[in-house]
This record gives sequence, C-alpha cells and structure tokens, in this order.
Amino acid sequence: MSYFQDLSLDKLECDPNQPRKDFGTEGDANALLQNIAEAGIEVPLAVMVVAPDRYIILDGHRRYKCAQKLKLPTVPCRIYEKLSPAEIERKRYNIQNNRRPWRPLERSNAIERIKEAAGLRSEKEVADFLG
Repeated sequence: MSYFQDLSLDKLECDPNQPRKDFGTEGDANALLQNIAEAGIEVPLAVMVVAPDRYIILDGHRRYKCAQKLKLPTVPCRIYEKLSPAEIERKRYNIQNNRRPWRPLERSNAIERIKEAAGLRSEKEVADFLG
C-alpha cells in the first residue's frame, strides 16, 4: 500500500544500495534541473518509511539531487510503508524495468509536433526550446 504526500528534503535520504552511482545531475546545463526549475517536479519520488519522519528514496534520486540544488522546500512523494529487503529490490527493479524509452520514430514525431505547435524552424530553435 502507498500514499502521496509532499515531504521536506531533510526527511529524505539516498539509498546506499541504489545500483546507479552516477546520476548525471552535474552542471547547470542539465535538462532535468532546468525542467524542474521551470515546472517543478512532475513525477513523484518513490520513498519508503524507515523511521518516524524518515524516508529512503527508492526511485527519484536525480529529481532529489536537482531539488537540493534548487533549494526546493518539499518534493512530491509516493510513500510506501516499510518493505523487506527483497521487496525493496523488487520494487526498485520493477520501477526501473517498466520504463521504456521512446523509439526513434516516436521521438522524431514528438519533435515534429513541437516544431509545428511552437512555430520553430531549425534544429537549434528546437534544442533551445527543449533546453
């Protein structure tokens, strides 16, 4: 069972067992950082209760790191009650494994729709628009 709530950053901690060690969130040119600065966090972090008012991040480490850099007071979270180590690993695996990146044709079609909707003509204009 899970529920949604905004949590302050000081209540969250990174999972030391997170398989990904490089989150690609360095530098001000980071697209995720720019998007969060403009629109906020659009996909909640998945976190698990580890103690009263303490949570470990299961998914969303990049969003968390960007929120820290931007000094956001809170972030939206999907909160899971305490899970066993096996359930944590299964949850993390399923969250990551169920994502599917866009296929090249899907990405190309999306870019064409953006160009048309925004009246953009060049690839540079599209790149600047997308950040």
